[in-house]
Amino acid sequence: MGVESFIMGGWRRGRRLLLAILASGVSGCGEWPYYWQATTGEMEILIQRRPVESLLADADTPPGLRRRLMLADRLRRFAEGALLLPSSGTFRDYVDLRRPFVTRVVFATPELSLEPHRWCFPVVGCLAYRGYFDDREARRLAETLRQEGWDVHLSASPAHSTLGWFADPLLNTFIDWPESRLAGLMFHELAHEKIYIPDDTTFNESFAEAVSRIGVERWLERTGQGEALSSLRRDWSERARFVDQVEAVRERLLALYAGPLSQDEKRVEKRAILASAAMEAEGLDGAPGDPEREATRRAHGRWWRDGINNAKILSVGLYSAWVPAFMAILEENHGDLEGFYRSVRALAALPMETRNERLRRGIPDGAARR
Repeated sequence: MGVESFIMGGWRRGRRLLLAILASGVSGCGEWPYYWQATTGEMEILIQRRPVESLLADADTPPGLRRRLMLADRLRRFAEGALLLPSSGTFRDYVDLRRPFVTRVVFATPELSLEPHRWCFPVVGCLAYRGYFDDREARRLAETLRQEGWDVHLSASPAHSTLGWFADPLLNTFIDWPESRLAGLMFHELAHEKIYIPDDTTFNESFAEAVSRIGVERWLERTGQGEALSSLRRDWSERARFVDQVEAVRERLLALYAGPLSQDEKRVEKRAILASAAMEAEGLDGAPGDPEREATRRAHGRWWRDGINNAKILSVGLYSAWVPAFMAILEENHGDLEGFYRSVRALAALPMETRNERLRRGIPDGAARR
């Protein structure tokens, strides 16, 4: 996730890109600490990377890491050949960052609105979140926004995409994930290099998530992992159930914020809606006989009980809102990926309002919609 890091560079290309940003005059002086931590964070990754091929040939590479790198290499080749995703050099290197995440991501909304705070960058446009390699800087921004009255959600991201500007490596933050999760993450990040449009985070993330699901299904089918595929589909069903619950709360909040109550009355009702949603989450735990499904439900239950606000609810919709519509587009193309990508590019070329209306109409009945 996260594309603002495209402006981060290695020693040579990073300097050129930063000079281009300076020449464009699009950022105020106050933004330079952000760009500096972004540049140094990306350089940390690029300087430490080692080719996967070299690590596989090195007798000192731990056996466990060797097996994961071999799996990741097969997944990358599958993505390029079977999913028609870019072969740009991404995932051909490996870096151990010695921390459990690559970036901290900040989401923010007004207290009585679900419209995201947007941060704008050269070329990629405006994003509904802001990512930091520097954990302290991310927390500092989050606290500043809270003091200004924003609802804030801070999350940790295990991966990021530079949209092909740099050869993004495999990272220790996700290399040990279960096979289907590792595959899904890799396909998601490569999808950002396939199709990306400025100023529409929900479109970009939902498209990448749809490609991720398509790819994982086809990988498991190709490798004869029928039981794993059945388990994954049950997990996706749990995820859809969770998203529907978040969407129901979102709709209640939207109606409240658009209604005639006073600001103070809206604040009281907002607290009541969120408290009720958290109480309902108590029933999410448990799915006897299916450990993975049970774990998914526990995670969703924690999500509700760990504190809910507008920004946290927003963060779910950004990654899931249009997934059903993209899956419907694939079905319209009879599973043909070339046709699917052509249809998505045609959709991406439309003005946002027209594009969103077509996506909304394309969501099957019963699926989450915005």
